[in-house]
Amino acid sequence: MSIPLIPVSALKQERGWTDTMVQKFLGDPDQLKPNPNYRSGPKMRLYGLDRIEAAESTELVREALSKARASRSKRSSSASECHNRNRQSLLQAVASIPIEIPNTNLNELMDAAIQQYNRRNIEKVADKDSEPSFLRRITCNYIRHELIDYDIICHALRGQIGRQDAYFLLKDRIMESIYSTYPELL
Repeated sequence: MSIPLIPVSALKQERGWTDTMVQKFLGDPDQLKPNPNYRSGPKMRLYGLDRIEAAESTELVREALSKARASRSKRSSSASECHNRNRQSLLQAVASIPIEIPNTNLNELMDAAIQQYNRRNIEKVADKDSEPSFLRRITCNYIRHELIDYDIICHALRGQIGRQDAYFLLKDRIMESIYSTYPELL
């Protein structure tokens, strides 16, 4: 019966070991195997389960594992706090963006929205006789995308922590402003 071999990656992910601990307490691997994911990558270091369990039964390794888990937990907690701070900061920034909807003739806006829609869509044509809810929607879209800096702001949100919530907040604020300026579009 052969002794099960455990790769270093499993030691780290499943048992809480660190690279330093592996080197310090286990030393050289029992076996090296070609990397199954990358032929040119480093060989997989495999350790016998019996050696691992023997090391884990010592007080020194148990203490090191305990410290590693505590450190990992602390880093995770700090990262979570940082994530929440960054998210809140982004939401505050989006909440403070001034939203100014131009107050012009609604019929002129609808005409411009219809022209814009027809330039972008070949399959479906919009006109003044289109479904009223459809005309309201394309007019709101026109205002949002063509008359204010919505797309520029959305682009600036890319890669930011909390961007999804910030996007929804921005869109909600813009739509509220559009509806307060043009209640007919509700």
